[in-house]
Amino acid sequence: MSSTFYVPVLATCKLMAMKSYQRQRWGNALTWTFRSRDSSMAGFLADKFLQMYCRDSTFQSSDLLHNMGTCMLVSDRLTFLGKYCEFHQLFNVGEYRNAAMLLVELLKAKLAPKYFLLTLLEDAVALLESNDIVFNSDDTHELASCLDQLIEDGVVDVRTSCLPKEYPEQENKTNVEPNEMKKRLLLIQKVIARNESKAIIHEECL
Repeated sequence: MSSTFYVPVLATCKLMAMKSYQRQRWGNALTWTFRSRDSSMAGFLADKFLQMYCRDSTFQSSDLLHNMGTCMLVSDRLTFLGKYCEFHQLFNVGEYRNAAMLLVELLKAKLAPKYFLLTLLEDAVALLESNDIVFNSDDTHELASCLDQLIEDGVVDVRTSCLPKEYPEQENKTNVEPNEMKKRLLLIQKVIARNESKAIIHEECL
């Protein structure tokens, strides 16, 4: 394909992506963005999918998100979204150790937006409470450090939802009561501490 033809094609794909977004046709918008290779739009749409997940606890256009392949590499935020969907696939088929390893990798890579880190930690709780030890002591320390950093940075406190403040139009749909947020944080801290003790004892017995 010649460059004189290729540039207008990309411009058309960008235009179609924006039109689909304005009509709230999220899957179509993302598909056109794949074709346009627009990293900025890809990151923007990935954020929208993550924000909607925070609000609804489910993904729009889940089939598309679970089958992005190398298209997820268009932007870092889209890469995180794709890997997070992969985490859910592993969890849903019972591959808890692999799911735990991927979750820790996502935390270490620092690809996740700060507003989504609490969601990752709550996902970790489900794994931490499984019968098997799927996080070793180093993994558990990574989880604890992430939670401590969130609290220190003020990203989560008794007034914070998992959505960032730059999205005020959705804030009233996701805010939780102060007591509820406190319970969530205390549960995460308690489960992490308990697993760290179990992991250390298990490793010493090996």
